[in-house]
Amino acid sequence: MKKQTKIVLAESESIIAEDVANLVKTWGFDLLGRATTQDELMKFVKDYRPEVIIFDTLLRGKRDTSLIAQQIYKKYGTSLVILGDRTDLQDGKSLNRKFSWVAKPFKEDELKKAVKKMASKRAA
Repeated sequence: MKKQTKIVLAESESIIAEDVANLVKTWGFDLLGRATTQDELMKFVKDYRPEVIIFDTLLRGKRDTSLIAQQIYKKYGTSLVILGDRTDLQDGKSLNRKFSWVAKPFKEDELKKAVKKMASKRAA
């Protein structure tokens, strides 16, 4: 039996979080949990070591979310799918091409492709 990729969803908007959580489960991934703040996300990463994080650029907290994404990637090697508006994506892509970037509002197939890409990258 193939091992399911462990995913944490870090999304501050509850409606979007619910939609993405349902999609992730439908696609056959193991959703470890959902974080709504930067502190919750860091605790999830430390405690559960997810393989992929679906990460909202507007996650609540005191620090710059792009720095948190960089820190998680550097320290834990966790793959990230970044969700943000078009401006965030343009700014972010120039900073780090190691992540997948999906614009909000997202299309289901775009998000699925990005998550699968990061899951397979992590498995390699």
